[in-house]
Amino acid sequence: MIKKIEKSRESSPQKQHKKLKVLLCSLYGRGAMIQYASQLANALSKKVEVFLLLPDYSDTSLFDKKVTLIRVKAPPSIIKTTVISANPAHFTRLIERVHEINPDIVHFLDNHPWYLPLLPSLKKKKVFVTQHDVTAHPGERIRGKISIFMNKLLNKKADRVIVHGEKLKKKLSHSVDKEKILVFPYGSMELFLKWKDNRIKEEPCTILFFGRILHYKGLDILLKALKIIKEKTGFKLIIAGEGNLSPYKRLMTGAITQNIEIINRFIPDAEVPQYFQRASIVILPCREASQSGIVPVAYAFKKALICSDVGALSEAVENNKTGILIEPENPAVLAEKILYLLKNNDKRKKLGQAGYIKMKKELSWDSIASRLLNEYRKII
Repeated sequence: MIKKIEKSRESSPQKQHKKLKVLLCSLYGRGAMIQYASQLANALSKKVEVFLLLPDYSDTSLFDKKVTLIRVKAPPSIIKTTVISANPAHFTRLIERVHEINPDIVHFLDNHPWYLPLLPSLKKKKVFVTQHDVTAHPGERIRGKISIFMNKLLNKKADRVIVHGEKLKKKLSHSVDKEKILVFPYGSMELFLKWKDNRIKEEPCTILFFGRILHYKGLDILLKALKIIKEKTGFKLIIAGEGNLSPYKRLMTGAITQNIEIINRFIPDAEVPQYFQRASIVILPCREASQSGIVPVAYAFKKALICSDVGALSEAVENNKTGILIEPENPAVLAEKILYLLKNNDKRKKLGQAGYIKMKKELSWDSIASRLLNEYRKII
């Protein structure tokens, strides 16, 4: 079932150009993906006519009224998605709706498998694909295989493929013509500031690990680092995010357990700020990554970052300026940098302030939308 949310559109036709119709597709409808989609859609809607395909469970309050939302019954559960996928009428209506919109540009913001039946109907359309991850993350067995399969199909159909780093472009160029790969920054996450509670203050020596708990995110590496520093300084670790914590229980023993606060569930948008506000440092101890939406969230709250130097994180985080980059999978080095920042309040503040300035100067969604619009027009 497909639902449309009607909205009032302001009439402001451009004098020099036809006002484009852009269909954005984002069917992974919560967390970082819908935050990303909403900010891009809102910025583009100031310049072109924007339609967004999204799941019916997504939070529509993130979107400006100029954006036309096309809501699709696309549950987050793989099992439920599989059941609905068996109904051809579901996809027939979806294809019909796209034809009714008749967009100039179709831009896939993720790699959901439901785009597969759409692709044959887009022969005469110009297609953009944003590929957040060039390769599958280690440990993501089912979703990883689906991602690899869908990336190949989408990249083949795409007129342009967007990645969030030069290193990712280099890696993707082994399988995709580098002339059609574009590099854009991952935009600002200032949207979270509207839920900021000024009564919540930074807590001393508080470390934040935020987001999905998966092997490649490196929570075990952080826990090993904290075992090293527990005799040298007091600290609190906040673990906030959904995922299986069972593999990490063996590292949460002894005296360290009383220093850990766990919120093991999906964190709604309005709740996110409190954890960043409380944190002294935000840690991304990844074994592997392409980029991370956690970085611009930390920047928005002026928080110091410690990140593994993997993927394109070194392009988002300037070492010793907006954060500290470390070699991956080295608990001893991570422990050293945590101790350094916990004991150097001025350095933490300088890193946080520099990150905020970088976000304001380089990660504006309006600037991203203007550049993207130029790329759209080049291929029409």
